Amino acid sequence: MKAKVRGIYSTALTKLLLENGFEIVQPSLTIKKRFKLDENQEPPDLKIKDRFDLQGIRVLGTPEATSAFQHMLHSSLEDVLTRRWMVSVDGIYRGSIKESDEHFLYVDLGCGVTGRLPKSEVTDGSPRQVIVQVERKRLGVKQPVLTTKLKVFGNYAILAKNSKTGVSLKIYDLEKRAELYALGRALSPEG
Repeated sequence: MKAKVRGIYSTALTKLLLENGFEIVQPSLTIKKRFKLDENQEPPDLKIKDRFDLQGIRVLGTPEATSAFQHMLHSSLEDVLTRRWMVSVDGIYRGSIKESDEHFLYVDLGCGVTGRLPKSEVTDGSPRQVIVQVERKRLGVKQPVLTTKLKVFGNYAILAKNSKTGVSLKIYDLEKRAELYALGRALSPEG
């Protein structure tokens, strides 16, 4: 599995990952030098970075990669604490509106999780159910931030309603970026 690591714990985590059979992709210059890694710009299965308070890490990735990483941590570090978020980042859910306040609707996503949806995003009266997406804002909090502006994510592209065409920053070749941008413009559906 491929992992991208950033932050103050990156040296220790890179060592642990390499010892446990992970491949490091998109390494920082420092990590590349310390571990004598080759250039590898492949997309990661796992992205690891610091929490905002620097008191731990946040991990995003495929279910298989995050499970393998969690197992590796528990088998290598005896006092490690891990917590899985019960909702999927960028996941799309049909939720039931349970309550509201001046600014937010509180949407029950199932699995014991209630998210916050800005009232400004609901324009058609007061529905009892809404289709929402979990945003990447404030990952790991008890009440995830939700949106009705749905996006479908791929490895190199994002499909978003009423949005202009863009090309992933993961694609470094300028000619390829221009080609993909033109293709996206030609293929994008109306609305």
